Amino acid sequence: HGRLWAWMQADVCDATPDRDAAAAILLAEPREIVPLLASVASSHGSFARLLEVIAPEQWTAMARLALSVNRVPLDALALRLLAAPAIPSRATEPFSDVMVARSVALDDAHVAALACRVRHALERSRIARAFAMAPWTDLAVVIGTLALLEAEPALLGSVVSPSEVMRLAGSTLAARYHPPVIARRSPVLENSGASTAAATDIPPRSLRVLTGAESRTRREEPIRRAKDASAPMQPTPIPSEPAVDEQAADARVMRTTAQGGLLYLLHLVGELDIPSAIISDPNWSHRSLRWVLHRVALALVGVASYDAAALAFAGLSPTDVSPDSGEPSATQDEDARVADIASRLGKALVARMDLEDEPPALVRSVAERPATIVADPGWIEARFPLEAVDIRIRRVGLDRDPDYLPWLGVVVRFVYE
Repeated sequence: HGRLWAWMQADVCDATPDRDAAAAILLAEPREIVPLLASVASSHGSFARLLEVIAPEQWTAMARLALSVNRVPLDALALRLLAAPAIPSRATEPFSDVMVARSVALDDAHVAALACRVRHALERSRIARAFAMAPWTDLAVVIGTLALLEAEPALLGSVVSPSEVMRLAGSTLAARYHPPVIARRSPVLENSGASTAAATDIPPRSLRVLTGAESRTRREEPIRRAKDASAPMQPTPIPSEPAVDEQAADARVMRTTAQGGLLYLLHLVGELDIPSAIISDPNWSHRSLRWVLHRVALALVGVASYDAAALAFAGLSPTDVSPDSGEPSATQDEDARVADIASRLGKALVARMDLEDEPPALVRSVAERPATIVADPGWIEARFPLEAVDIRIRRVGLDRDPDYLPWLGVVVRFVYE
């Protein structure tokens, strides 16, 4: 249902589900909420339609489910922020770095690092970009939270309380993408003396113009569906279920790699709590977690940046843009920090397997096994041939499914065939 719905929103299919159907499909698959929204956001104008179709309270429910799946604890303030997403800041003053420092007692370096990380994450988020291109809606905190779960989910599990990160995301998203509209609509910023003079100067956002047939389909489909409450969730123009499954299988992204065993080390990444260490280190404030993990993968096995295993190690599909694309080159200090993380992983692997091999040699011997990386939104499979089964690796549990990795926001599975 989820993949089919994303196709409909991206105009691969001709019909759009009604409000209840769209929300029901997403709410039924909490782990796929963010990946599917990101997929829809990649299609011009589709996210704007979704903002119109799904009610604000349903957006709030989706955000709460997505946060729960990522094991983000929600305090009372976080719940209030999601329930009243139109207010991205405190009741009496706009959000500022000073407020973060006051509420969680961080030093200036950590406050600046947090603000920088949130800003860069929103710049990378497809959800945030699509929100910017849509007519304004008072959902800045909710969309900002979903955008962070897409681009940098580990941020919401950092040392800062989730509610402060969510508020910063909402305030940053609102101020960055819709400053005049926020100044006009938000009582918070009006009370702070923000100027509203430019509010009427914004040209209307352009959306894709539908053909007459498309427009009629989108108007009439909800009416037809409303007449029969027991109608199946699949819109009538969609092929039967077997045909959809066949299309879905054909649509999955597949790439081969000679370093499929690199993904076994994701177990060690979690056990060493490396994502939290990266997120909480101000020295990495200008780099995403995916950028760092991708660099670690390259340091461990020396593959090209577009290698499918290196991308999957960072939670990315084989066709995703490499995290280092368009980014400044790594500095000597960053290379040294990456080498230190790679060294920690190598030593942890030696200890886990209880061997006396040198860490770099053992990493290579574990990683060097052919695999096909198969990817869907929010889902990565590494498919190994049966002869790749290694009793040493199985004995210590490294080839168990990592399953859902909240710091990357993806499910990782290992398949032997």
